[in-house]
Amino acid sequence: NYYTHFDVSKKDKSLDIHEMFYFGRLFILMLRALILKELGFNQVFIEEHVDQKHGLDIIKQELKF
Repeated sequence: NYYTHFDVSKKDKSLDIHEMFYFGRLFILMLRALILKELGFNQVFIEEHVDQKHGLDIIKQELKF
């Protein structure tokens, strides 16, 4: 909301550029997983594909999950 409306009272709750980058990557991975699920791939394949190919561990580490 801060970046859309420039409400100064929300600035302390806004993400910095580093966090925005990794949240963007996380959302892309989530969309990929949902698409694979809709296409009928099993959960094991989806987890392995997302974890190994796209660096989910790195994203978790950078976002402190």
